[in-house]
This record gives sequence, C-alpha cells and structure tokens, in this order.
Amino acid sequence: GGGPPPPLPLPSGSLLKKVLFAHALIDIIVPNPVTAGPFLRVLDRQFPSKKKRGWAWLFMAFGLMKAHASLCTPQIAARLAGWAYFAQTVSMAAEGFYHRSIPRPDKVLVSYLSLNVVVYLWLQFTAMRAARRERLADARRAGQGR
Repeated sequence: GGGPPPPLPLPSGSLLKKVLFAHALIDIIVPNPVTAGPFLRVLDRQFPSKKKRGWAWLFMAFGLMKAHASLCTPQIAARLAGWAYFAQTVSMAAEGFYHRSIPRPDKVLVSYLSLNVVVYLWLQFTAMRAARRERLADARRAGQGR
C-alpha cells in the first residue's frame, strides 16, 4: 500500500475562491517588487537584511490570509482577503510612489496594484450578492412558516 499521497485540499466552488488560492501561492512563493520569493527569503539565514525579510514576512501573511479566505464564506472572504488586498495595495503604493524605493514604479506597480483593486472590488461585490441572497432566502423561509 504505498500508493500516491492524497491530493491537497484545494478550495472547491467559485472561481473567486480559486483565484484567492492562486494569489495566496503567488504571494508566498513568487518574487515581487519588494522582495525575493518570500518563503525562501524567510528560510535563508545567509541573507543579513532584516528589512527584506520584513517584506517577506508581510507577503507571507498576506498569502496566508488569502489562502484562509479561499476556504471561507463570501462575507468572511471579503473581510479577510479584502484586508490583505487593501493593505498590500497601500504598502506597495507607499513604497513605490512615496518612498521611491522601487525603480520605475509607474511601469512596475500599476498593473500589480490595479489587479489588487479589481480583486478587492470583486470580493466586496460577491459578498454583497451572497448577503442579499441569504436575506431573500430567510424572508422566503419566514413567509412559509406562517
């Protein structure tokens, strides 16, 4: 009985949940404008810069928040991942446009930040729709109970 290991418990359901999970993996593994691959940066004891590890830890936290949100209801996902996208957008914009620590921020960051804003809005819209559906279902159940 060696057989292959069981598959990872990936989020099932909506496209949004799959996008959140993919973004979580990207945040944790893939290099970005402020740090090398966060997971590897955190593990690398040879790298002396605490500043770069700080960004790596921040992106790991954002990624874990998005992964958690991919397993939650739309309302919880909107709050949890919504906060991650918001904080990520603000911190990257401040670093690139205010502090000018990212070369050519207008070319490097605009698409990155735009995607964060679009997904944030998608999360909020999806949560509002889900809440509306729940209210309608509750009203129907209340009307049938009479």
